[in-house]
Amino acid sequence: VQYERDLRYSDRYQNMYQERIVNGKRIGDPVEDDIQNEVLLHFGYDLTEENLLALRTTFSIYRNDDDVRNIAFWIGLNIMHDGVDIGSEIKNFKLYDLDSNKVMLNDIISKKTIIMAGSITWPPFRQSANAYKKFYEKYHNEVNIICLYIREAHVVYRSDDGTITGGWPVGYKEYEYEQHTSLKERIMMAKKFVDDYDWTIPTYVDNFDNDFDNEYGAWPDRVFLFDIDETGKKILKFKALLEDGGFREGPFTGQIECAL
Repeated sequence: VQYERDLRYSDRYQNMYQERIVNGKRIGDPVEDDIQNEVLLHFGYDLTEENLLALRTTFSIYRNDDDVRNIAFWIGLNIMHDGVDIGSEIKNFKLYDLDSNKVMLNDIISKKTIIMAGSITWPPFRQSANAYKKFYEKYHNEVNIICLYIREAHVVYRSDDGTITGGWPVGYKEYEYEQHTSLKERIMMAKKFVDDYDWTIPTYVDNFDNDFDNEYGAWPDRVFLFDIDETGKKILKFKALLEDGGFREGPFTGQIECAL
């Protein structure tokens, strides 16, 4: 596990990540396959599907072991979860606008509301930006649509000499940021996303306790539909389906259009 982590952090493999990115999207075989093949060879194992599966199964078996989680950042930093069930009544969490004003979730959901959650360090969220802006232009007169900036997905920490010392780097060197250490930093990163992508969707940030994310499973990015039921309760009506690792084919706009 230590050897695999060191390979993932190495310049050689970080450069390989970068080489397999064209127009912001991954091409070719996953770099992780090359890394894990090298791990097997380093420890004297043949490159067979059985041995590769055994290596990957190790992480599943020991995913709750503190030592493994601390070394295998792709396990320890993976906080993806499904969140509460469809039909759950909302909790009135604090959110913040980009001027640092507190806004309550209950006040935002005054009618049918779509919330697009994500961060600038999650590639699929960045790559969905144009699709989301077009979706907003098409539907914002019919339904309330907002963006919620949450904690970063792929943080990176480097020493003064540029060596990677922590985080979850995946080759996008122009999007290397550390995790927010304050609400002020989160708002700053949300503003950067808005500026970089000419973002037109009203944007808020999750509070620093990550209440929305913890409740609804928003990380690394997700789209939600909230509505008011026949009894007047504000409920979660739909949450986008995730694939393993949080990836999917294209933006969530197709799923949310079906839910509307």
